[in-house]
Amino acid sequence: MIDLNSFAATELTPPARLSACIQLLVKVGLVTPREAVSVRGVPGEGRHRHLHVDIEGRPGFFLKSPLAWQSDLVEALDHEARVYGLVDAEPLLTEMHRIMPTLRRYEAGHALLVLAAVPPAESPFDVTLSATRRHELALAKAEALALLHGVARCDRVPALRRLPGSAPTILMFPSAAGYFIADPHPGVTDVVHLLANTAGLLDAMASLRDDWRSECLVHGDARASNWYLTEASGIGDTTGVGLLDWELADVGDPGWDVAAYLHDGVVLAAAVITGDQALSPDADERLEIARSGAQIFWRAYTAGMLARGAVRPSVVRTMRFVAAHLVQTALDQATATNSVNLATAVLVQGAANILERPAAAGEEILGLQ
Repeated sequence: MIDLNSFAATELTPPARLSACIQLLVKVGLVTPREAVSVRGVPGEGRHRHLHVDIEGRPGFFLKSPLAWQSDLVEALDHEARVYGLVDAEPLLTEMHRIMPTLRRYEAGHALLVLAAVPPAESPFDVTLSATRRHELALAKAEALALLHGVARCDRVPALRRLPGSAPTILMFPSAAGYFIADPHPGVTDVVHLLANTAGLLDAMASLRDDWRSECLVHGDARASNWYLTEASGIGDTTGVGLLDWELADVGDPGWDVAAYLHDGVVLAAAVITGDQALSPDADERLEIARSGAQIFWRAYTAGMLARGAVRPSVVRTMRFVAAHLVQTALDQATATNSVNLATAVLVQGAANILERPAAAGEEILGLQ
């Protein structure tokens, strides 16, 4: 029998909501009343609630629903379901199933997305992993993004043009600073003022927005927490990887996803350079990890794009997008801490420095050429 009492163990959601989710799975035939079911929350989930549903004796599910019944959160989930539906319906996008979890059901009336369960992937910038494992992950993630950007191109799949084609919100900053200042977190207001007073930053961000290209389907948030492991899937000689959380997916610039991946290495390098004590005493090793992982990824991604007839990626464009991701991270940190600290200020100044000399930054920080 389904043990509804066990659902109350998670602190991420009320027992009534958990119970309703499971009862809905029973109603639509994805779970039977006699099966032993347990639910685990996923920490650090952002705007949506993520739950793992474990079922004794068979694969479980990954559930996603809004943290609150707000129109923007529900619309984001509707959009994510639409992306899954587009990929499922388009024969030219069949390869995409290698890097996306399987959509089992979407209940629009209940704002509940049901996916096949997937295990999280490690980060190639994780110092606790062996060098071999880090290199495998860098290669696998590069090939996954090359598959996404090389296969799901607008010139190849016209149906992708049905998506909105909106640029990331952070690129709107120079013309929409008031939107960010309206955020209730005081730390965000402080970051907005810091951005406005950082020489050249706003003009460079505006230029980046003007250069945005809607060329292919992009994930929109390809940072470390949104990757998962697949079974061996023919991605090089390594374990395969895929991407969760497609709510920000849209027709856009492939450099945005690549920069999201490289951003993690730049943040690590910045922390080392500024003397973050948490990274001692192996700071030099961590810097080398950031550089080697980025270089392996960049070479593999470039090769994958060229093999699929796509345009060679540009270090300059990609590093400019890395800078925009750094600005987003600064805002995220300020939201979490309600203040601007040294780490946040370093990210903002680092973004300005990269935007001023993107080619040099790519080579000096990550060894990209």
